[in-house]
Amino acid sequence: MYDIIIIGAGPAGSSAAKELADNGYKVLMVEKFKMPRLKGKEEYTENAKMVIACDGAVSTIKRKLIHAPRNYVTTYQTFNRGSIDLDYHYFYAYLQPQLSEYDAWFNIKDDYLIFGVSVKDTSKIGYYYTKFIEYMKLEHNAKIKAQEKAEKWIMPHIMPGCPVDYGKGRVLFAGEAAGFLNPMGEGISAGLESGYAAAKAIQEVDLHSNFDVQVVYEAYQDNTMALKTYMERQWRFVAGLSAKFAGHRIPR
Repeated sequence: MYDIIIIGAGPAGSSAAKELADNGYKVLMVEKFKMPRLKGKEEYTENAKMVIACDGAVSTIKRKLIHAPRNYVTTYQTFNRGSIDLDYHYFYAYLQPQLSEYDAWFNIKDDYLIFGVSVKDTSKIGYYYTKFIEYMKLEHNAKIKAQEKAEKWIMPHIMPGCPVDYGKGRVLFAGEAAGFLNPMGEGISAGLESGYAAAKAIQEVDLHSNFDVQVVYEAYQDNTMALKTYMERQWRFVAGLSAKFAGHRIPR
């Protein structure tokens, strides 16, 4: 019997695990096996007094518990050698609807020129990426000598009001599984903060007694209030910049 099982070893899961383990809790962190997997299938059961699900934007645990629909954005970016007439010290975001279904971006990292687009419909990645590169060549004199790698990942689709699912029963959701994410796509800081907040909330009760789980949820919501307020403020900022988001403003 563990005190806490944490599903997912990303920023949220790691933050929660460290906080709990440092305070004497018996913690089991679960992460997917790396490929290739061995033939055959082994299943076993572990028990815990509470679980923190930090398994990302397409959280299997969340979908099983609350039947949440798949609601995410697919991002695609490339790492290139070349040059461009933009200041290397900045991260550039582009909200024009003709360049992506959510946002497009450019930044420099490790001397790579990084171009990215995000879409709801993955079949449109090539279309929007081509449009974005054409735009960057025309507007900022982008010159790509060689594309050295590309990557895709998934992030939650932030909706009006920046809704967050805190969990169900004795299972808390944290990080992108809960919906914590900067509307501009940065999720590491939100993951770290929400994972820590979930861990601190669990410390409000005595797991070795017949505790009231509602106390944990109230503490978790209080602990993440500033983070959610920040998300809402960022959404208002984005909605004020782009007609694409204008129909999705949240109340002030």
